[in-house]
Amino acid sequence: MGRNDKAASASAAHPLQNLPLNDDSWQAFVFSVHEDPSQQETSRIGALAATVASGIRQRFSVLSRSSLLSWAIENHKGYDLCKEAKALIDASSGDADLSNSLVARLLKLRLIVLKQQALDSKNEQKANGSPDTPSVSEAIDTAKLKAKSKEDKDSARAKSPPKKTTKGSLPKPADAASRPESAQSLGDVSKRKVRLRDKGVVKLDANINSDEPLGGPDAYYLLQDFDDVGFFISLMEEDS
Repeated sequence: MGRNDKAASASAAHPLQNLPLNDDSWQAFVFSVHEDPSQQETSRIGALAATVASGIRQRFSVLSRSSLLSWAIENHKGYDLCKEAKALIDASSGDADLSNSLVARLLKLRLIVLKQQALDSKNEQKANGSPDTPSVSEAIDTAKLKAKSKEDKDSARAKSPPKKTTKGSLPKPADAASRPESAQSLGDVSKRKVRLRDKGVVKLDANINSDEPLGGPDAYYLLQDFDDVGFFISLMEEDS
């Protein structure tokens, strides 16, 4: 069954979970990180998740199992799938009775809702004429143009003929870079080496945290505390 067939067959009770997550308007990258159990080092995963959750990268988010179930409980009146999950949680005083298939369907529903919210926000910004956040690729191109312009000016200045010395005036001392290295001071040599090392290096604004390239995913979701292999099998089946 193709994507269009899935969208057409979406029932009134479950209109969202039958829709595709990725299409021409949206691309999401869902991933999970797991360490070797024999190492017994879980702090690194926690540190990674905390860094992603801090929001320093605009397109990265963390989706934990506990936050997913909390969202399902809060939205049990809006989605039948959330209502089903809440009933099982209330009956067993926990999430032990939730099947991998149900959790996978909940996650896909959550991802579809996040997709729609992001697309609605984009459309609203376009309608209001709000400028888009400059991408990293655009910042790189701008920095390259500035660097090239500076190089062209330096090249033109180097090719220009030397000024004639008028009678009675003293010639200007030779530039440090044009003198033999043996005649240059240590400070001059050091500065010249730094300039050569930095030449051609594009320096980006440290505040730019968009996660381009433009052809990449619109969002990255790090899954946390999903440890059952059966869950990932069910999730792949849901996305097929």
